[in-house]
Amino acid sequence: MAIRIKSVQELKRHLAHYLDTLQNKPVFVAKNKLVKAVLLDIADYYSILDELEDLHRLLQNLLNCDRNSAWDSVTNHLSELLLTEEGD
Repeated sequence: MAIRIKSVQELKRHLAHYLDTLQNKPVFVAKNKLVKAVLLDIADYYSILDELEDLHRLLQNLLNCDRNSAWDSVTNHLSELLLTEEGD
């Protein structure tokens, strides 16, 4: 899939067109030659959210498992990551 990067000016001129084509692929929006945002089809957005929720639940389930001490170090690291993300 080719990445589409468009300037803010280009997006302003042809917003309706790009909104109509989001089902094909997202549009990365650049300002001053730096990508600042992504336009994404709403179905794709919700799909990503669902996947993240599934992964979060999976990690929580892994953390709740009793394992050996090697597993404990992995779960400790995952716990730290989860706590960091939840604190944001």
